[in-house]
Amino acid sequence: MTRPLVNPVSETAGELTSGMNIGVGGQFQLREMSDTEIKNKFARLLMGFWASQNNGRGAISLRTDHAGNRGTWIMRFRNDASASHPVSTTNFAQSNYSLDQDENNKTTNQADAVNLRPVCRTTGASFQEMTDTQLETDIIRCCKEEFVNNQYPLGGYHMGTSNPDGDTWVSRGSFVNKHRYYGGTSSETIHLRQKTNVVGGGTYYGESGKKPMRAFDGTPKGLIEMDNNAIRACYQNYGNAMMGGLTGTNFGEYRVTAGTTAPASGTWVACGTWTEKFATVSQYTYSQGYTGYYSQGYTGSYTRIFGGSVQGVYQHTYSSGYTGLYSNHYNGLTVNPNGGNNGAHRQAPNNDYETQAYTFWKRIG
Repeated sequence: MTRPLVNPVSETAGELTSGMNIGVGGQFQLREMSDTEIKNKFARLLMGFWASQNNGRGAISLRTDHAGNRGTWIMRFRNDASASHPVSTTNFAQSNYSLDQDENNKTTNQADAVNLRPVCRTTGASFQEMTDTQLETDIIRCCKEEFVNNQYPLGGYHMGTSNPDGDTWVSRGSFVNKHRYYGGTSSETIHLRQKTNVVGGGTYYGESGKKPMRAFDGTPKGLIEMDNNAIRACYQNYGNAMMGGLTGTNFGEYRVTAGTTAPASGTWVACGTWTEKFATVSQYTYSQGYTGYYSQGYTGSYTRIFGGSVQGVYQHTYSSGYTGLYSNHYNGLTVNPNGGNNGAHRQAPNNDYETQAYTFWKRIG
């Protein structure tokens, strides 16, 4: 008996705003919430508020180092422009990145939680405020089902250049993926984004349905309907249940891997991809040997004049013929893609880029 309770009377008579003594027979009849009602009420409020706070177990951050616990990657960029020569194979910049996911359990509102947690029935007409374990059994379980059955649920993450759907997403970090190409450069910004609301969700993330009952410590003591802010206060219970915190299950872990193969352990769904493109260098013959004449030998006549009188006509060679090489052919490392006709002179390797795909994964089991 772990389901939260609602009062059917208020479905037509309005919400209860004062305590009702459950010992007075016939005033109202409680019933348990269905899975659908729990998902529409609790899952929306807990998952949405957990995402908006960005401080619970399971929250992800993007790091500019390789110290994160959920996968690493690099971005390399040639410092020399395409077709530059001669170049060094080591003249490039490298940026390091990683993801870090919070693995620490957070303090929940269990202590002095009266008025903050829903109640469930124990036996007969006995009720109790739900414990962490009881919250997990049906409420957190329904949250997990929402997480697993939707690729991008409330609080879910995505990595890529743009939002994957029309809901509200917030960037939790980004990096610039730069590429060389012939004549210039290009780039794309890869964001780690988190869904923090649904379209038209408002303050309470599109929740709907009956409010659960909670303990009322006023006069008379009894039960009262629980408002949305009190439900949201249980959001750390949802975060703590992630990554194995919910007994016998695993969900909510994210990871980046090189390539397109999912991590070996568990069941995973891809939630984003990108590709690093690193311009290669190759040997190019970028100046061909050419043989030509610097100048031709030339023999001609000239007239010598002395004292105003022509003394005679003479023959003389102005310059000797000379044959020489303008330049020798030269092979050198050139940044690909070289472009133009020079591509025909490329030697191995013949690929323009080294490419490395990365995939962002979500664990659902």
